[in-house]
Amino acid sequence: MATSLADARSTTAAANGAARPHRPLVEALVVLTVAAGAAIACTWPLATELGRVAHDAYDPLVQAWTLDWVQHAIRSPSHLFDANMFAPQPDTLAYSDSLIGIAIPFLPLRWLGVSPIAQLNVAVLVGTTFTAASAYLFGRVATGSRAVAAVTGAGFAFGPIATVHLGHVQTIWRAGMPLSAAAVWVLADRAERGASTWPPALALFAALSWQASVSFGTTAYAAVTVVVVLLVRARSLGRRGGIAAALALVGAAGVTLLLAIPYLENSARFHDFNFPLKTVSGYYVDFTKTDPRIWLWGSALGRGTGWPALGGMSFPGVVLLVLTPFGAVSAWRDRRMRRVAVAGLALVVTGLALGIGASNKGWRQFTPYRVLYDFVPGWHALRAADRTWLVGLLGMSLLAGVGARAIGRWLAARGFRAGVAVVTALAAVAILVEGYAPWTGLPTARVHAVDTYLASLRTPGGVVYLPGNATGTDVLDLSFFDQPADMYESTAHHRPMPNGFSSYVPKSYARTFAELRSLPDERALGTLRALGIRYVVVHPKVAGGPWDRLLRPDLARPLRFVGRFGTDLLYEVPGARSGRRS
Repeated sequence: MATSLADARSTTAAANGAARPHRPLVEALVVLTVAAGAAIACTWPLATELGRVAHDAYDPLVQAWTLDWVQHAIRSPSHLFDANMFAPQPDTLAYSDSLIGIAIPFLPLRWLGVSPIAQLNVAVLVGTTFTAASAYLFGRVATGSRAVAAVTGAGFAFGPIATVHLGHVQTIWRAGMPLSAAAVWVLADRAERGASTWPPALALFAALSWQASVSFGTTAYAAVTVVVVLLVRARSLGRRGGIAAALALVGAAGVTLLLAIPYLENSARFHDFNFPLKTVSGYYVDFTKTDPRIWLWGSALGRGTGWPALGGMSFPGVVLLVLTPFGAVSAWRDRRMRRVAVAGLALVVTGLALGIGASNKGWRQFTPYRVLYDFVPGWHALRAADRTWLVGLLGMSLLAGVGARAIGRWLAARGFRAGVAVVTALAAVAILVEGYAPWTGLPTARVHAVDTYLASLRTPGGVVYLPGNATGTDVLDLSFFDQPADMYESTAHHRPMPNGFSSYVPKSYARTFAELRSLPDERALGTLRALGIRYVVVHPKVAGGPWDRLLRPDLARPLRFVGRFGTDLLYEVPGARSGRRS
């Protein structure tokens, strides 16, 4: 009997041991499924209109073009950064975030015929999902609690601040921040108990390197997050852990530098490529403002902001504001959780200090962000100082998770046994509700019939879309905000064009369109030939401007009228040279 009992115990232990490795996988699948459902719910009805709508008519169209260009050009890596906008300038993809780390994994969608705007919208949902799951992971490894992890994931990936950034896919894909923090935390834990530090060091290297392939901005925030967590866990790291972390950071810095080469070349090419303090000073956190389209808070805290908004809208939501102090106090009073309290508070304070931004006058000349701007290489290329508050948001989310668990435990101690589960669920759902902004009444993204026709032509040569900048000077007019639509249209044919829209606008943009104001005279035609432009697309918006005459083919000679495609007119430049076709 004793032998049989021992055998049974042995069998049970073996079964449990075999099942245990599967538990993290099951948990990961559950977390990803719930996060995906939350992403769909919080952007509804986006999931039903993936191939049609854009969050707004500006950056999302450019980002859809970026994904398409990277996927189109990856077959010729040497020309990857020589994108087709702002022709004939080189390295124009390096005028903003390259999104390589999103575009390449999404290549199968391209092979299946998914449109660029649909890919971007899928990226919004997938990026939000993985950001939530990554923040969940950080909360889980830092506290060991699923309840804390759930609120951490919800707070960092959803809520009002996350909604503000839904028009910027490079910010949505910020999973590298909590992933890096989680890697450092695990590294410190393993170093403390004498286990191998290389697995988490490799994870740290991978997270930062991948984040750099998406955006240097979020990579900078991830690096700040890593530094904060390293300092908090310095005693646990010791010499062994410190060396492993240092090697991971050096390796990630090497990858980042490699990806930055085209940006460095542009910086050397253009004296105004980086952002002056005068521009940076306009971006700083404002905790009293949020996206005016948010269902719950938009009418009260979104007034006067309009869209497109230039940043600063940083209201974190009532849930985080209420739960964070509870979490900080609760974690500090528990010796086993004190390092969590220190880490959360350090992230909040760091995010707040940097989110103040910098200026070239007044007291903001002396902020931490100004120090980074002046002394950290590459920091002057980051414009949106308010986004550094994402570091603080991660800390708030972690502490809010601890706060939700503390309230749940207090209720459980008074007879409400499901207190932790209920409070956690209510907090997570409330965060989602606070950030909900329905994707209705949004602009559409489409390729025009004229672009489909241009794609069908085998003749090489570039295209110019009119209207363009009509001031005749370097001062940009409102037509600049029409350029994202033109860029999106070019995804049909990838022909070089002097049109463009990006964080950096070269002087050639305004100069080229100033020379084209006199179309169709010979001087302007000479400019088109010199640029390798064979085709001219005229949109109806040229009415009343310098290109108004091109709406009538009889007044557009010697341009050769090719045809009318809906409301667009297409002309061919006589004597155009065979310029390159991307």
